[in-house]
Amino acid sequence: REAGDDREKFFGDLSVEVGSEIDQKCGEIEKLTIFENNPDGVIAVKFKSGASAHKCIQLMNRRYFGQRQIECFFFDGKTDYKVGESEESEKKRQ
Repeated sequence: REAGDDREKFFGDLSVEVGSEIDQKCGEIEKLTIFENNPDGVIAVKFKSGASAHKCIQLMNRRYFGQRQIECFFFDGKTDYKVGESEESEKKRQ
């Protein structure tokens, strides 16, 4: 398998794992976005209701995932979490 395939599988698995857990524990998800190139490992989740979002923050904030502590908060409506792919990563993927 190529590195791009592994990367695609990782992010697909992550989306399913995170999405299924918070959907079951917090409420219905409208949209889940993983910002793949962001070095901080940002995932944005839009819920059908504000109550579900609040429950997610209570459940996930300060929890550990892969030896990293999660920060969970309401989106400020301004921050752009997109990060472009580096030339090195792009070459590896091709």
